[in-house]
Amino acid sequence: RLNVFTIHMPPLRDRIVDITMLAAHFLKIANKTLNKNVERINGRVMEKFKNYSWPGNVRELENLVRRLMAPAF
Repeated sequence: RLNVFTIHMPPLRDRIVDITMLAAHFLKIANKTLNKNVERINGRVMEKFKNYSWPGNVRELENLVRRLMAPAF
């Protein structure tokens, strides 16, 4: 059974300090999967990330980083 114990994880909006590290991690993954070479996230974009409420939590951040790097068709 998977519901043996509960792990409480505060929402991303309560862990602002983690956003930079998580975004860098997702950038690294997206670089590999999309065959890109983006070195860093712009400071203004990172500030927007830090000021956003993140209702979708970490998965929303991951998807946003990937979407920002994906080519538009």
